[in-house]
Amino acid sequence: MGLEIDYLRSREEWDSFLEENEGSFMQSVQWGNFKELYQRAWRIEAREGGKISGVCQLFEEKNLFGSFLYVPHGPFAREKETRELLLSKVKNVVQEKGSFFLRTEPAQEVFFGKRAVSRFQPQKTIVNDISKEDEEILADFSSSTRYNVRRAQKKELLFEQSQDIDSFLNLLEKTKQRKSFFAFPQDYLKKLLEKTSAELYVVKKKKKVLAASIVFFFGNTATSLFSATDHEYKKLKAPNLLRFELFKRARDKGCKRFDGWGIDDQKFPGVSSFKRGFGGNEVVYPEGRDIPYNNLRYFCYSTAVKIKNHIR
Repeated sequence: MGLEIDYLRSREEWDSFLEENEGSFMQSVQWGNFKELYQRAWRIEAREGGKISGVCQLFEEKNLFGSFLYVPHGPFAREKETRELLLSKVKNVVQEKGSFFLRTEPAQEVFFGKRAVSRFQPQKTIVNDISKEDEEILADFSSSTRYNVRRAQKKELLFEQSQDIDSFLNLLEKTKQRKSFFAFPQDYLKKLLEKTSAELYVVKKKKKVLAASIVFFFGNTATSLFSATDHEYKKLKAPNLLRFELFKRARDKGCKRFDGWGIDDQKFPGVSSFKRGFGGNEVVYPEGRDIPYNNLRYFCYSTAVKIKNHIR
């Protein structure tokens, strides 16, 4: 029996397929429903013998040259042929909506289309095995990171889940100014906590929030999407304690893996070094692929991106 391609039939089956096969939360219906608050989304699936064998969730993005479709960490399937078949069927959606190209940044290898001219999600990350006892988790850390965790534990710092989104946003603003990175709008982060399984955790000294992270839980993986710290209190090593406590909290919630969500030695050498201090395995995702549907507009877009990157 051949593959059958169709739109989403069952949210439960879709997300269960991803969870059972360690697929990315970015391909989950839960994530898609959240993103639909801000942009259009479509979901197509492959079935074989009545069971899901692959999924592809895509979102509409826009730039100066028009709209295009974007597939983060997908399509997801056990077989490469299924992933590429799903990508080929996306064209039906593209033709309906007038988008001029499709970009995929897959978590699994695909050879469809051409090499992407830019990237949205980090291509490298660090994933920690957190299915261990506390001391075993600590043993994976570098000696300096382990020392900093022990040091922070002596400073009467409090780790807790929090609903205080405003304190996190204030901390994020300080971090953004110091690190010069892009931060999502406040409404986006508030809705993320309201509409998904994401949770906010903080480390405090009395009532002062020193470090905070928003963590997304999906399947057996916890992903640290956003983090911020108060640099004025760096000697207290609150971020080190926060990361260690997040490992333990995620493990106790049933997770086996903790994804630090991106390292980049060129753009963020300090942050990347910090994350490496906790051990874990470095993961390098396959290169992104672009599939043009309007060659002229794609040529103009890709040329503009290359010029911009060259100027930088």
